[in-house]
Order: sequence, then C-alpha cells, then structure tokens
Amino acid sequence: MVAGGSLVIANIGDTEAKVELAGDKGKPRTVTVPAGAAVVADGGSAVLTSSAPVSAGVRYVSGGDIASYPVQTGDAREGELIVYTR
Repeated sequence: MVAGGSLVIANIGDTEAKVELAGDKGKPRTVTVPAGAAVVADGGSAVLTSSAPVSAGVRYVSGGDIASYPVQTGDAREGELIVYTR
C-alpha cells in the first residue's frame, strides 16, 4: 500500500462480513463490514480473510490530491486477499 494510503473494504452483500486482517504489524484483527456498506481499515501489508464476499481498494488523499486503486486476489479459488506496502 502506498505511504499514507488507507484500505477500504466494501460489502455489497445482504449480510455483514467479518474480515480478518493478518499483517506484519502485530496480531490479526477483525473488522466487521455491515451489509451494503464500506469501512476504512488502517494498516500496512495484510492478508484479508472474509466470512462473505467483499471488495477492497486503497485510497490516497493528501491536500488536493486524490487517487485509488483496486486490490485483487492472487487466486480467486483461495479466497484470500494480499495487500503489500511499498
């Protein structure tokens, strides 16, 4: 993830999703994403494991600058999402 970026996790499903973020900065933590909502999760590199399908992206906002990019799975069959810091 770019320096100053934030991880955004979106859940377009009908039920809440429990997303575990396991990264290089301490023990894993769980974030609850309500149905039809998105949350911003701080952190660096992380592996995401979710109880329901979710989408993720990284947003960057600084002064008048704004950017974003999607986070894609390495292999859709595994169901994990890996986010690397730069």
